[in-house]
Order: sequence, then C-alpha cells, then structure tokens
Amino acid sequence: MKAFFVSVLFLLTVNAMGQLPKTFAVRLKATVSIQPASVTLSWANDSNTTGTHLVYKRTPGTTAWSQLLATLAPGISQYTDASVDAGNSYEYYVQRRDTGNKVAHGYLQAGIDFRPSLSQNNILLLVDNNYAQPLATEIAQLQADLTSEGWKVHTTFVNRNQPVASVKALIRTLRETTNLHAVYILGHVAVPYSGAFKAVQGNPFPPDGHSEHGGAWPADVYYGCFTESVWTDEFVNDTTPARVQNKNIPGDGKFDLVNIFGNDESVLQIGRADFTQLPLLGNDTLLTQLYLQKVHAYKTGAIRLQQKGIIDDNLGKLGNEVFTPATWSSFSAMFGDSITEGDYLTETKKWPYAFSHGCGFGSYTSANGIANSLQLSNDSIQHGFTFLFGSYFGDWDSENNLLRAALTSPNGGLASAWSGRPYWHVHPMAMGATIGSCAMAIQNNVQYTDNATIVGMVSNFSPTSIHIALMGDPTLRLHPRQATMNVIARTNNDSTQNTVTWNKVPGVSGYLLRKESLSYLLTAVDTSWVDAAAPARYVTYTVQPIWRETTPSGTYLNYGIGGFDSAYAKNSTTSVETMNRSITQLKAYPNPATSEIWITGETALGTITVWDVWGKEVLQTTTKEISTHLNLSGLVAGIYIVKAVNNNKQSAIKIRIN
Repeated sequence: MKAFFVSVLFLLTVNAMGQLPKTFAVRLKATVSIQPASVTLSWANDSNTTGTHLVYKRTPGTTAWSQLLATLAPGISQYTDASVDAGNSYEYYVQRRDTGNKVAHGYLQAGIDFRPSLSQNNILLLVDNNYAQPLATEIAQLQADLTSEGWKVHTTFVNRNQPVASVKALIRTLRETTNLHAVYILGHVAVPYSGAFKAVQGNPFPPDGHSEHGGAWPADVYYGCFTESVWTDEFVNDTTPARVQNKNIPGDGKFDLVNIFGNDESVLQIGRADFTQLPLLGNDTLLTQLYLQKVHAYKTGAIRLQQKGIIDDNLGKLGNEVFTPATWSSFSAMFGDSITEGDYLTETKKWPYAFSHGCGFGSYTSANGIANSLQLSNDSIQHGFTFLFGSYFGDWDSENNLLRAALTSPNGGLASAWSGRPYWHVHPMAMGATIGSCAMAIQNNVQYTDNATIVGMVSNFSPTSIHIALMGDPTLRLHPRQATMNVIARTNNDSTQNTVTWNKVPGVSGYLLRKESLSYLLTAVDTSWVDAAAPARYVTYTVQPIWRETTPSGTYLNYGIGGFDSAYAKNSTTSVETMNRSITQLKAYPNPATSEIWITGETALGTITVWDVWGKEVLQTTTKEISTHLNLSGLVAGIYIVKAVNNNKQSAIKIRIN
C-alpha cells in the first residue's frame, strides 16, 4: 500500500501527523427524556483536542445536514436538543475543528422510544441451486426466521452458471412487481465485475492502491442499481492486472463503471454469503450449513454477543491518512465507552464482541497483525460483525479470501466488510437498523459542501465505489430478540373471519401483528386478534413481540422474532362465496413429509393445487380418484397449503415439508 500513499498525499484534507486515529472521531453518546422530550448529546474531549464543535441535525434517510443547531466553544462537551418528539428518531453530526486545521467527525442516530417502520419489507432470497437438497432444512429455517422477523420472503434458486444479466433480470422483475427492499445472495450466484481502476495519474486508483490490482473489481452493488444505460461494457481495455478476474476488456461482460454517484443509485440492501473458492477452509456446502446454523442461533438467542467493540489498528496513521475514525464514532453510538483497543485474535478468543475492526498491511488471505484466513476459520474467534482493512482482500471474490473467511469461524462471523476506503458508518444499528441498510447508505454516500450545507458523511477514499460490498446476511441487526411464540390462525364457524391467537410473553411492551402489507400495534395484554376483513384465500399472519430497547443512542421499539401461521376464510364480497367449503375432510400422509405425500378424501378430489404460505402456486394436478400421490421433491422445506376443488366444492389441508 505504501507506494500509493506517496502519490496521493496532496488529495488529503486532514493532518494526521502526530495524531492517533481515534482523535479524528467525535465519540458521541445520547441520553433521552420523554417528559419533556429531549435528546442530550455528550462526548469525551481528548486532552489534545480542544476545538470548536459544530452540531448538525437531519432527518434519517436524507442526505443534507440542513440544520446547524449550535457552534460550541472549546471545552463544552454536550448539547441538548429539545426540538424532538417521542416515537421519532433524529440523526446528529458533530464536527470538531482543532488547531492545525485538524477536523474530527462523529455521527449518531438518537430516538425517544423510536418506532421503526411498521411496513412489511420484501426480500429476495437468491439461492445457489447446489444447496436446494442438501441444505433444505437450513434454508427452510432461514425462510421461517425471516418471516418471523416480518419480512415477506421470495425465494429463487439459480444455477452457478446463470449469467449476471439473467440474475439481474430476476431481480428487476421482482422489483417491478413488489416493493423489493433487499436481496440475500446465498452461495455462488454470478458475481458482477466493474471498474476502470488504474494506478496512473489522472485515473481512479485501485481502492487498495496497488498498480497490479486495477481493472475491474467484484461489484454486487450492480444488483441494486437499475439505470442500466450507465453500466456499459465498451470502453475499458486493461489487461495489466495480475489477477485474471480483474482484467477488463470491451464486451467481456465486465462493466466500465467506477462510482455509482452521479450515475446510478443503489436502492436495495444486498448481502452475500458465498463460501465457494475457499479450498483451504473446507467444503462450501458444509461451510454454508455452518453459517446458516450460526445466524439462526444468533437470531434466536443461542449465540449471545457482548455489546462492545474491539479495534486493532496496525496501520495507525500512514502519511496523512487514518482508517478507523468512523469505527470509533459508530462504536461509541452503539456501545458507549465499551470499546477496547487490543490484539484482534487474543481479544476475540476471550470475549464474544458484537463488533470488531482490524487493520493491517494485507494480502488476499491475510492482514498483518490481525489474522490470516486459516486463523479466522479455525481459531475459536467469537466476533459477530467485523470490519477488516488492508491490501487485496477487499477484492472479495478471490480464492481463500480473508473477508469471506471471517464468516467461517465456528463460534462467530456473522457479517464482514472492507472498511477504511471508504469508511463504513453503522451508527443507525443502535436504533434497530439492519447491517444491509447501512451497507446501502455507504454505497450511496458522498460528502461535499454546497452553499455552506454539508451533504453526506466523511468517507475517505473511494466513496460510492462499485467495490463496496457486504459479506453475510443483510437482515442482521444488533439486538436480536426472540420469544417462544405459539401463533395459531383459525377460521371461525361461518368461514367469514379469521382469529389469530398467541401466548403471552412476559416483559414485552406489546405485539406487532402483520397481515401481508398491513400492520397493527397491539398491547402487552392482547393475546388474540380477529380479522374481520379476511380475503377468500390463505393469509399468513405474523405476530412479533416488542421490547423497549435502551442503547447509548436512546431508546427504540425492537420488533423481535415471533411466530406465524396461515388460515383461510371466505369473504362474502367475493365470487367464491358460492363455494361449499367442504368437499370432504382431506387427510395427508405422511405429514410432515419429505419428498412425497398422499392426499386422501371421501369423494373425488378433482383439481389439487399446492400453495406456499404467500399464496404462490407451486404444484397442480387433477384426479378423478379419492386419493392421489404428490411428488414434492422439487419443493423446499416449509409450510404449504394443499387445496382440492371439484364442482364448486373445495377443501384444504396444511402440510409441512421437512
């Protein structure tokens, strides 16, 4: 990396000489009050940082820091904002200007019983078809967990040889028919490449600054961008990169784009858990199975992470550049003072840190002073979310890659990212945000000043570059909460309404009931709900417990993992009211089933249709017999509805495939 720093020092705007990286962070915390409503920001001033503080505010999701709340004299270390309301959240930026033109930055999203959006988010689960059968149980558990968290899950299996354009078409089609929010790539789904990186003056340098590591880099962000005209494959002609995958010539399927800012925008949370091309670490199917089991254990409380962070910065200041100030800022917003500076391997073996950040001179498979891929995979490391920074391993599609190896630790490794060029800001996770939403914000983040209004967050080099990517499940959050919930949905006697019941969960603030795109906040004493407007089809109801979560950024309502069930009710306003609900009492054997099942009634079954819990038809057959055999081998594990219709009469039964 050193040669790069000599070439570009003149581009830097901070003076890091003689300063520790953490002094370039304003480490914010917040305390909140309901009566009267207020947010009090506080921060610790290091002994050598005595500059003026500028306090800004914006609405989360916007880009400009349009409100300058205060300019505070040196020595003041807190500010109270009384222009707030309970139920909302607010994002703050504190900038400190010290002598010598040194600038420090801090970010925090604060809330007073902040209530995240109640809307049901849609997620596309793109699964490597190689895992359809061997990991059917784990995939079904993943689908169930996502559903219990309030996601509407759309699952598509794709072949490893399916090209990028075909995968993008699948995503585009679903986005056009649903309000798609996220894409979770599981396995070796086609990897887009893009870039014109070249270590020559006047060209965009490779993000890690190495002349032989230019050309195109892996670019999953392409799957979240939809202005196809800017993703050209016509102009870059560079065969100099040492790694063949980075070579980029016209018409080779690799794009020319370097930055999405000003060209396109990422609109989807995207994360990838891909354990192929890791021959030193093990079989990709088994590694994928381990990862899915770990994530399930984390979401359901079997893996508990301590709410604290560890930073091991072996780069410190290089020239005028520092790599960890955004991490110091984010960790303060999430963990307060529970931040450790220490050796990465030593500390993560002792404690299950929620977040870690390690920096060191790197190779594709190592970071000096941090770890190599084998150590991350084999040692008893207990990190949850991890940032890593150094040369080469930001090119995450490489063999035995360090970033992807971070997800293979038996006791940790939920998500990872290459943070330093640019910085990753994840402070919204203290208010319940997903790691995927933070990734999307960083992909779109660029900082500039327009007519004295600051836009974006400080980013260091390569803001909005196509290489910014998340390894792991994009739906992961910092404070998973899970309760044992027995949710039962039943149709009433006259088949016009559905009733949903559940068990009482001690200690919750209430429940969130989701019915497709509709959501209802219920009190802690509620244990049932009647759907008086049930449509004439099977409907899935999800009930989630709500906890009041307190963090160093304030308080918010945390929608935990709950339970779900489906029911069918006729609706008198629809044509199916003329149907007699009972052809016969259907029976299914075996139930649960694996690859086949027998459906039996007392009269001829007629048309047999199998639906998933979201109302998608997955199988249909016709018979004149009272019994029929169904081949289920093409279906993933989960809950399905089998319906028989004959001469305007119908009956249905719920089955489970394991």
